[in-house]
Amino acid sequence: MKLEAFALLSLLAFPARSQPETAQPETAPATQSHEVLEWDPIELARGERTVGREHIALRRGRFEYRFATEANRVAFLKDPENRAIQWNGACARMGPLSGKGQLALIAEHGGKLYIFASSQCRETFLAAPERLLERDELPPDVTPDARAEALALLARAEAAFGGTSAIAGATALRLCHTREEPSGGVAYPVRDEHWYTFGDGGIDSIVSESAWDASAWGTTLAGERGGSYSVRGGKRTEDGELEPSQRLAFLRERLRHPLVLLRVARSPDARVAPAGARELRGRGATGLLVAYAGANTTLWLDRENGEPLAVSFVGRGPNLAFGAREEHFAELVPVPSRTRADTALRLPSRVEVWHDGARAPGLDQTWPVLELDAEPAKREPAKR
Repeated sequence: MKLEAFALLSLLAFPARSQPETAQPETAPATQSHEVLEWDPIELARGERTVGREHIALRRGRFEYRFATEANRVAFLKDPENRAIQWNGACARMGPLSGKGQLALIAEHGGKLYIFASSQCRETFLAAPERLLERDELPPDVTPDARAEALALLARAEAAFGGTSAIAGATALRLCHTREEPSGGVAYPVRDEHWYTFGDGGIDSIVSESAWDASAWGTTLAGERGGSYSVRGGKRTEDGELEPSQRLAFLRERLRHPLVLLRVARSPDARVAPAGARELRGRGATGLLVAYAGANTTLWLDRENGEPLAVSFVGRGPNLAFGAREEHFAELVPVPSRTRADTALRLPSRVEVWHDGARAPGLDQTWPVLELDAEPAKREPAKR
C-alpha cells in the first residue's frame, strides 16, 4: 500500500529546530548530508547545463549549489526561494510533501528547477506541468453589501455545525481512522490521524500521521515551523524541515475540514464572499467562499434549512493532477467537547469525493474517531 506522504505524529512531536533562514543560505562545503548540484542553477533555469565551480558554492536545504560565476551566486542569493530546487527536492510529479527526487532527473519549468523520483514521473510532469502545480488563488473583491451577505451566510453555517460560540471556543480537533490492510497474506494495522489546535488567530498547529504496522510517517506545522519525520522500529528520525512552499502546501491540504475552515473564516487574514447558488445532490445549495492562505474554498449549505452539504475547491485528484474537487458530507455526527459541558459540534464522519465531475471513491474519507477539545497526546505507530 502506498502511504500518504503527509502523515504525522502528535503535537508533542514538533521538531525543536527553527525554520532555516531563506534569505541567507549557508555558505559552507558540502557534507555527506548535502547532495551536490554540479550544474550552475542559474544557467539551468535558462536551459543551459554549465558546470559550476567548487569554490563558488553555497548550501541550502538538502543541496550544495555550485556556480559558474560569482555574479550567478549573487543572483541566487537575491531570490533563493525561486532559484533553488523547488520543495527541497521532493518529487515534482508527486507533490511538495512527497519523497525525494533524484538530481539526475532534473528539469526546468517556468524558470524554476524541479527534480523527480523516476523517469516516468519526469515525463508525466513535463507533459502537463500546469496540471501538477498548485497555483495561488486571489481573494475575491467584496463590496460592503456582499460582505454583509457573506457574514450572514457564515453565521448560518456556524449554526448548522453547532453554533458560533461553540466553534469559536474549540481548542483542538482529532480525526483518526484505524483499519487492517492485507499484504502478502498478512493483515497489517494501518492508521491515519490528524491533530489540529486552535487559538485566537485560527489555526495554531497541525500534525498528521500515517502508520503502517510498526512504522509511521508524519508532518508537523506550527506557525513558521514545519517538518517531516519517520518512525521505524521504535526509532524516530527527523527527515528535515519544510521549505515555506511546503508549509503552505501542507496548510492548504489540511484547511478543507469544515471546522478548520470556519475557524479561519473570522480571522483577519481571511476574506469571505457569497458564492452563488447551485443544485447539489438534488438539493438547492447556497455557497460561502472562504479565501485564506492563497486558496479559495466554498462551503455549500442547503438553501432551505442550512444543512451543510459539501466543500469545493481546486485540489488533487486520483492521478494527483489539480482539478475541481468536491467533498460531500455523506454523514454528520454529533461530537461532544471533552472540556466544555453541554457543547457539541456536528462534524462529518464520512466524506465522498468527486473530481472534475467524476466520482473518486479512492479519495473518500472515513473518520470513526472524532475528538473535540481533547488534549494532544503522543501517538505511537501501530503494532501488529
